[in-house]
Amino acid sequence: MGRAHDLPAGPLPARGDGQADGDRAALAALGSERRPGGWAPAAPARRPGAPRRGGGEAVAGAAVGAAGTGRRPRSRHPAAGPAGDAALGHRLLRARRRDGGRAAARGARHAVRPDGRQAGLSAGGGIVRVVSLARHPGQPAGTAAALVTVAHGTRRAGGNEIARQITRGAGIALGVESTAAYVELSEPLLEDVVRGLDRPAAVVPLLLSTGYHVRTDLPAACAGAPAHAPVVLGRPLGPDPLLAAAQVARLEAAGIEPGTPLVLVATGSTDPKAWRDLRAASHLLADQWGSRVRTATLTGLGPRPEAVLRPGDAVSPYLLSPGLFSRRLFELCDELGHPYADVIGPHPLVIDLVADRYRSLVAGVAATA
Repeated sequence: MGRAHDLPAGPLPARGDGQADGDRAALAALGSERRPGGWAPAAPARRPGAPRRGGGEAVAGAAVGAAGTGRRPRSRHPAAGPAGDAALGHRLLRARRRDGGRAAARGARHAVRPDGRQAGLSAGGGIVRVVSLARHPGQPAGTAAALVTVAHGTRRAGGNEIARQITRGAGIALGVESTAAYVELSEPLLEDVVRGLDRPAAVVPLLLSTGYHVRTDLPAACAGAPAHAPVVLGRPLGPDPLLAAAQVARLEAAGIEPGTPLVLVATGSTDPKAWRDLRAASHLLADQWGSRVRTATLTGLGPRPEAVLRPGDAVSPYLLSPGLFSRRLFELCDELGHPYADVIGPHPLVIDLVADRYRSLVAGVAATA
């Protein structure tokens, strides 16, 4: 099955194991913020002759659809909403490294180790194996594990639709049954979806960092899977270089100049591991955007945006869907006069990432079966 983006041919021009090598260095550097002069100058997002979106573009376009989602931000720069991807003709973004080399963002996949965990991830970010995905008696031979995604959920219909679009696109790319579920505030709830499964499933959280839901609610819901339909639960969607690349696309669509200093703004959490994940996400975005990126949160640990923003800064929302927090952030940016990008939304790179997580979960279980 195809992807929402086709990969360029040939090996990645990166040291060691490619972009994952740079990601581990970024994660190890979380103890201090980057200095303004520590970044390589911004480079064009695409070299002449580099491939644009591949033949899998139709998959992402079908998932995104034509209808808008959520409130369109009021900004000094026009922002493209999540539903605008098919028309944008977004080019494949390449990660920028401080050593001057550049590796494709798609090459940033973390390798799956023999124990099923992914190498190069922050602690607590490995695969949580509930049970095996092996075929059980009574299931037809060749039955593929279903894809189940789980988002937080919101009372705003547009926000919940984002999860469904991402899930539908990934399911099409993988050629498997797919269902979008939610932790709360919307139906179907994950625990209900899991209890009603008729086949094994890989559960991919559409959450951008760790926290109480990831550590407690999701494992509890997955533990209720029936014996004939076991599930395996993956780590949060972020931090990941593909999310950073999608953020870059949103910034470009909003007309924000490459190299503009950024503040990555997330919902936030009281979990210290979530703050570490957000710092890692900021480092990954800085590597691809080519300037310093500071971190702020709307709740929980970390400084608030108004305490971090400086004259000339732009805002990159580390939010997957529109909702209460995006509305609050956009209103604050309008009040303070800072340009901002739209939420990440159902970008083709996000669809790719969900499909990759499914493959990693299934491959990890197969490796230990």
